[in-house]
Order: sequence, then structure tokens, then C-alpha cells
Amino acid sequence: MGQRHQIFVKIANPVKHMQLQPKEKPALIKELGNKDYAILAYHNQWLYGRSALLNCLNLLLFGSQFKKEEKTSNKGFAGYDCPFAPKGMEQKFSSMELITNAIGFIMNFRAKNTDWLSAGIGGSWYIGKEDEGINFDFTRGDNNDGITIVDLIENKYCFMNINGNYENEDLAYSASDLPNLKPVGAADYVKAYYGETLETVNPYYIEHAKGKTPKQVIADIVKVNKKASKGFEKFEVLTPAELKVMFSEMKELKKG
Repeated sequence: MGQRHQIFVKIANPVKHMQLQPKEKPALIKELGNKDYAILAYHNQWLYGRSALLNCLNLLLFGSQFKKEEKTSNKGFAGYDCPFAPKGMEQKFSSMELITNAIGFIMNFRAKNTDWLSAGIGGSWYIGKEDEGINFDFTRGDNNDGITIVDLIENKYCFMNINGNYENEDLAYSASDLPNLKPVGAADYVKAYYGETLETVNPYYIEHAKGKTPKQVIADIVKVNKKASKGFEKFEVLTPAELKVMFSEMKELKKG
């Protein structure tokens, strides 16, 4: 049960920067690969709509504090306190558990709760070790509300429907209304859940509105959607070509 969602986070590969014992390296290479970057997979049992935006924005805002060089090179001391900077991995976050827990904390952090965040206060946790292969293939998770992909090296992101579209033409009022396996931005992701026109608005919100007309309900939804997605204006959406590079082993992406 739940609103199951996975978050995939691209960082410099810890295999290249952590202080590892020789016997530790083969298992970590199997988990993360041996490229210059790695993808970390997280799961959240109750994440969808506007609450998914907050998790993503937390990561992007934190990552934007650091220059790209600090997130890819261990030269100098820049990035010492950053769990996904090479210098941080080398000196302060020298275990996968420390790295993944620190990134999870950043993602899950809630400075305060508001009415539109209440669906997403449950935590996201790292699953890349026990769910073998999910770091390389984002369709392997237990999912029904799409995925988030965050490139913390380039500070780009996207949301995506990975479950295909319903056979009938009725709206699902969920990620399933988005194009399948196509990256979308924050504004389009929340539109799929709440709708912003009389034809696309989820009837639930009109039926349960107290003393408001449909027009007023839609106006409120548009206002809150804009508030939820406002912080994404300075971040670019990942392109299909960029995703093919990130997930180069996925046959589904190569077909697109």
C-alpha cells in the first residue's frame, strides 16, 4: 500500500573517492558501477504530487551551494562537509551508509509543515544495496507514483511516469497521465495530480470544497501549484539524451 515513489540521485562515484579496503571494492563496484559518477536509488512509501517536489528541491538547493568542480574533484579542501563531494567522501563521509544517510536527511528535511506538504512527511531511504540492479535501471522499483531523477553534479532534475498509461481515456489524476518514460518538470508533474482546468481537475477537490465554486477551487489549485514549483525555475529539466547517458544500460531508454 502507499504512494510508492523512487528517487535517483547522480553523484561522483564513491568507489573513486572513498577510502576502501581492497576486499570492499568489488562489492561496491557491483552496487555502483565503476564510472566517474554513480546513481543512488531511494524509496519512499508515501510520496506523490507536491510532496515529491519538496524532496527534489531540497537536494537541488543543497547541491547548488557547491561548484561543479567541488562535486567532481578531490583537489584542495572544497566540499569537505558535503556528502556527495569527493573531498567529503574521502575525509568525512568515508562509508556508503554515512553518504546515503546524509543525502537522505537532506532530501527528507522539512523546515516546517504546511497544508500542501502533509502527504510527504514520511522518509526516503536508500535501497541500492538490497534492491540489486536498481541503481542502473529505474524501472525495477515497487512504484505507482512515478520517479524523481536528480543530477547533483549538473544540478538538473526531472520527474517521470514509468508505469505506462491506462488503456482507457479516463484521467488517473496521477503520474500515469504523463507521457511514459519522458522527463517532465515540476509544474507538469503536479498538474497531472491536481489539474488546473475544469476538464483536468481531480473531481475530489471540487466535491469536497466547502462553499467554493469549481472556478474558485481551480484558482486555489493553480496558486498552490505555482507555490510548490516556484523554486524549480532556476533548475533545468534533464533531457532524454542526458538520461540515456546516465542510465546507459537501460534498453527501454534506447528505444525512445
